[in-house]
Amino acid sequence: MSLSQKNMCVIFTEGETDRLFYLRLIDFYVKKYKKSKCTIIIKNLECIGNFKKKAAAYFNNEICKKHPDYNYYIFLTYDTDVFEFSAKPPINWVEIEVKLYSYNATNVYHIKAEKMIEDWFLFDIDGICINLGIKSPHKIKGNTGLEKIKFLFKQKNRIYVKGHNTNDLINSLNIEKIRNAINKQLSCLENILYPKLHKSKK
Repeated sequence: MSLSQKNMCVIFTEGETDRLFYLRLIDFYVKKYKKSKCTIIIKNLECIGNFKKKAAAYFNNEICKKHPDYNYYIFLTYDTDVFEFSAKPPINWVEIEVKLYSYNATNVYHIKAEKMIEDWFLFDIDGICINLGIKSPHKIKGNTGLEKIKFLFKQKNRIYVKGHNTNDLINSLNIEKIRNAINKQLSCLENILYPKLHKSKK
């Protein structure tokens, strides 16, 4: 990191559920480790395809031009399920990275929610069940994290719709518990926000 410049983290998400989760995550960091010296911007691109269509343009026009003289650390956050069974993946990440670097990104990182972000939420099943007002079932039906959370909601005659009205659920989650479970995926973000955090554990 350049000592002559300020540092900024730009977190791109593919949807509103993800944006709300990262807002909670940053709030957790602030409460546990104090506010980072890094400026943080979280931008919902509203669908996976917009990583290609909007990420670089937003970074150049809304970030670089309005907030010059920063070291820019870009975090592309997304679910992996859309890529797993596709013969032709919908996103060429190399092309996106090249474009971001052409606009002076300092570094570009990927934070992947294996399968989907709902799989992360399930690391705190107790929090989900408490929020719903149900007992934690012995068996949760579903092949994916999304299906399992829909199953839990159904026990309370509620419908879980990804990206809609998830703020109440996300606010009920034990973010520290989830963060500890996905520590490896988040280490690239934490290393920028709190450079001494992981060094102190060695």
